[in-house]
Amino acid sequence: MTSPVQSVITGVTQSVLKSWLRRHGLRHSADNETALIALIEKLLDKGDLTLEGLKSAVREIEEYGGKRVYLKQILDASVISDRRKFEKHLQELAIPLSLEKGDSIRTPSKPRLNYAIWSDEEVRVKFTETHTHVKFDKRTRKHEERAVTKFIVMSAEPQTGFLRIYMDPPGDEHPHENDRGVYTDVAYRDHYFSRAEEIFGELDDFKLAQAAERLLQADPPIYEPLLDSGWTPDNFKYTIAGRSDVRLAELYKSGSNERPGLPDLVRGHWIQRMSGNQLERDLYMFIRAAESRIQFKADCLAVEVDYAISRIRTI
Repeated sequence: MTSPVQSVITGVTQSVLKSWLRRHGLRHSADNETALIALIEKLLDKGDLTLEGLKSAVREIEEYGGKRVYLKQILDASVISDRRKFEKHLQELAIPLSLEKGDSIRTPSKPRLNYAIWSDEEVRVKFTETHTHVKFDKRTRKHEERAVTKFIVMSAEPQTGFLRIYMDPPGDEHPHENDRGVYTDVAYRDHYFSRAEEIFGELDDFKLAQAAERLLQADPPIYEPLLDSGWTPDNFKYTIAGRSDVRLAELYKSGSNERPGLPDLVRGHWIQRMSGNQLERDLYMFIRAAESRIQFKADCLAVEVDYAISRIRTI
């Protein structure tokens, strides 16, 4: 029989849940899932942790962990700067404004709004939908299908109009098809870009390419790019051999002063020791400047994602 704790934490990576416990000054040492469940049950029994607190932790991990994050700018932030004006706008879209976040709607039959909330600091809208992951077993020549809940969160600052769109990577099958009836990454992404424009108005991409170049050249370094090489979107060859050897200077065309663009994909990690104690580990993140997108491969906490985005915005 599944315990209440196991039901709440299903699907959440043990390491990041233990990290959440540690950050909140709670016992966090556990060797496996069974031990972690037993530990959390003891914390609940002693009153050191509440069930609502545990649900809040899981919700945070679901909404931040392993996401593709698209960075946008709302061109007219007045639509969200005033609560009454925004609530009236949402009513026209048949979207109710919630007082609190609430539990996630898991494996819905179609894309579902979970909540839309407004505060002076943040406007936050969350959707969930169900994707199917298909795994093929070469040995048996059979495949397995697994339904997975995907989390999509839009977070906007009412005063600045800065918008983040958090999206789980898509499964093999999902509710979004292109004009040929094929499930595609682009159809999934564009569906939520359209929803974001309905809710927040016209959007522009954040200038990620310029920020990424400054990030790679920061001294002292705060982000460590991985060894990589290839071609930029504008057909310059590039080499990255470490944080101090991002050879943008070698990307110039022979006999030309034309400035090359960044590589389409930069992989690397934020350096924990340079974070001013804001990170407890090196944080892997890659950058796709052309899409104004960053991505975190592992489950992570809000404080980690917020640190990365804050440094990108202010560098």
